[in-house]
Amino acid sequence: MKPFPFRRQQRLLNARDYTQVFDHTEAKISHSCFLILARRSPQPTARIGLIAAKKHLKHAVDRNRFKRITRESFRLHQQQLTGIELIVMARSGALTATPAELRLALDQAWPRLCKRLAPVQTPDTPPSAC
Repeated sequence: MKPFPFRRQQRLLNARDYTQVFDHTEAKISHSCFLILARRSPQPTARIGLIAAKKHLKHAVDRNRFKRITRESFRLHQQQLTGIELIVMARSGALTATPAELRLALDQAWPRLCKRLAPVQTPDTPPSAC
């Protein structure tokens, strides 16, 4: 078994889940390859939704590659992202990026996202994971 599994409860599964993130976005991370929209979640686990439109990635091979790399990066960083629901949307720059470049950009985006969604610390509250 993988040390960081990617289970069904870690995915946004229906239109209502996606709408919640779109309507209540608290943080955005922009890159030429992707756009990340995120919000704090009442659930303790991080949840991700992926959007790879034909408009930006014409071939199914490219859309699947983008989603596979994004899921893998999310899976390895899920411990940092506890209590966050996010959507990663592909942009046209993802077509020209190599898998290594895309992975590096995602790996650098997760800590930035955590920093933007970090709650304001008061002396009475314990620090959170993210």
